[in-house]
Amino acid sequence: MTSESIEPPPPSGTVRPRALEELHAWRERLRTIVEIVSDAVVIVDFSGAVSYVNAPACMLLGVAPSEVLGRPLELLYQNRLVLDERGAPVPDDELPVHALLRDGHSAEVFLRLVDASTGKERSAVVRTTPLLDAQRGVAAIVMVLRDVTSEQRARLFSTRLQEVTSSLSRAVTVEDVAHASCRAGIETLGALSGALWRSRGDGSLALVASIGVPLGSVERFARLKPGDGAPALDVAATGEPLWVESHEGDRHVDAVAALPVRGVEGATGVIVFGHAPGHRFDADERAFYVNVSQQCAQALDRARLLDEARLAAEAAKQAIRAKDEFLAMLGHELRNPLAPIVTALQLMKLHGEGLFQKERAILDRQVRHLGRLVDDLLDVARITAGRIDLERQLVDVTSMITQAIETVTPLIEERRHRLAVDLGPGPLVVDGDADRLAQVVSNLLTNAARYTDPGGHLQVSAAAHGDDVDIVVRDDGMGIPLALLPHLFDAFTQGSQPLDRRTGGLGLGLAIVRSLVALHGGTVEASSDGPGRGSELRVRLPRAAPGEAPVRPAVVTESRTPASRGHVLVVDDNVDAADLLELSLTAFGFRTERAYDAAEALERMARAAPHAAVLDIGLPGMDGLELARRIRATPELRDMRLVALTGYSQPSDRAQTREAGFDKHLVKPVDIYELERTLSRLLERH
Repeated sequence: MTSESIEPPPPSGTVRPRALEELHAWRERLRTIVEIVSDAVVIVDFSGAVSYVNAPACMLLGVAPSEVLGRPLELLYQNRLVLDERGAPVPDDELPVHALLRDGHSAEVFLRLVDASTGKERSAVVRTTPLLDAQRGVAAIVMVLRDVTSEQRARLFSTRLQEVTSSLSRAVTVEDVAHASCRAGIETLGALSGALWRSRGDGSLALVASIGVPLGSVERFARLKPGDGAPALDVAATGEPLWVESHEGDRHVDAVAALPVRGVEGATGVIVFGHAPGHRFDADERAFYVNVSQQCAQALDRARLLDEARLAAEAAKQAIRAKDEFLAMLGHELRNPLAPIVTALQLMKLHGEGLFQKERAILDRQVRHLGRLVDDLLDVARITAGRIDLERQLVDVTSMITQAIETVTPLIEERRHRLAVDLGPGPLVVDGDADRLAQVVSNLLTNAARYTDPGGHLQVSAAAHGDDVDIVVRDDGMGIPLALLPHLFDAFTQGSQPLDRRTGGLGLGLAIVRSLVALHGGTVEASSDGPGRGSELRVRLPRAAPGEAPVRPAVVTESRTPASRGHVLVVDDNVDAADLLELSLTAFGFRTERAYDAAEALERMARAAPHAAVLDIGLPGMDGLELARRIRATPELRDMRLVALTGYSQPSDRAQTREAGFDKHLVKPVDIYELERTLSRLLERH
């Protein structure tokens, strides 16, 4: 044999007898060889007729020797579609033997042979080699076909299973799993339809999702019961795969593959693939479908877990929303009764400095304590929801600590502590929210004061530490147990409490400290030598760039000028709060009147438009937001200054009042001096 170029054969009349004898001998030897090989072998003589075909070739091509021997080669491909590796039809002149006769070279090609009647496909690697006679003419062509159908199918199924695995791994819902599983059978094995059914408790099935299943078939199936001969119902009952190759129960398909989908909790459903009439499920196809059903079951388990996790997360979010709404409502409801108490105390102080000083001081301390508890609850809710907005500026640490000390001074004096302050030399400036940083220091001092026995020692210091500023609060009080230190800054964490709970609090102060310090890019840590040996809490904040000047808080003095300051209407359905606010503003020199609901307020405004109005938001009937919108929509009242006075303090609440047209949002209980200053500034710009 050779792969050299082939010259045209000599005319038959000139072929030597000995050459013909040699040719016959070669063919006989060749037949002897090919009879013992497993590959398919076809020998074609120089005229293009089949002179030999072995048993593997007959099996591969689906022919009998008597049908093709001595007949043209083209009969081997009769009723078969010949495709290349890409699935494109191969022209007759490109078939292996014809190509060899044309080009004169051996060749090896991959062909896909598709039976036109059944659609079954075989794959083969075809090798063509010429046999030459002594005159270098073509004596015969040997065509060897190696059946690689199983290899090709194995590679195809392996690739498709990898694709199915990848597709199912991305499926996040039960419906996604159903569609990905159904596509596996349709795209790989040519199924006409696929459907995933979910088992019900009564033995019936409910459709999850399907591809290619007519609506009528689904409706008919829904009426069937176990025992009615439906393959899917039989599989659901037995838990075993079912291969039906002639099924008359559904006009849509003839062959059916139905497989159980077993999840971790047992059989959870059935996946069904429908094929055209005449389809037969071979071992490879059955193995493929079993693998798909197993992967489908695993993906369904994942999808259910994801769904449960999603529902749990949604429930947690809903619980957080409900908690935040409850805390906001709690803050509002607690602030409403606090407001008139605070106002009454401030009025008492305004009218008589020397009267009931001790009693007023007690009431003032307790009311302030209750107010701090409400603020702590709402701060924790805001921090948890990520709704803390910092009003950043350059802050003088010395001034900020002084402000914090003033806040805690009543508690320190009550417990007769001695406070040492060491603020160090030189300016200390940080970039942050002055009020929130003062809250951090006051919370640390409050915590130290509560957990230090009366007459104890407290110290607050601040100093530069490289590029940072360290603020340290020390005490010689109860100390911190070693086991409590890692959890000290967790919400609702407290040291041991005596039965009288004289240290008080909700265990929120230090949790708020950690969150606020983190928002400023800093850290906080605690240390203690143990119970009875005091504690130290250290806050470290990034230092502002050198040379930047801090914004120093303005010194505010209480205004008590009785001169007429303008006409102000107070609107609040809490009669005590409205009456006391009216008295307070009158004492500050404003001409005032009050109303207990929106309708009465509008009547008073219609008689004489005031310069400003202080409106409660939670009014009955028409709330304060709608009242403000009515005022802004009335030309005669459009320039009125509006102050919202409410127990709601969330950022969303402030946004609502701005949108409704309010000039200022104040939170109950309001300091009457702050209210006086707010009205004065607004009316100065009027």
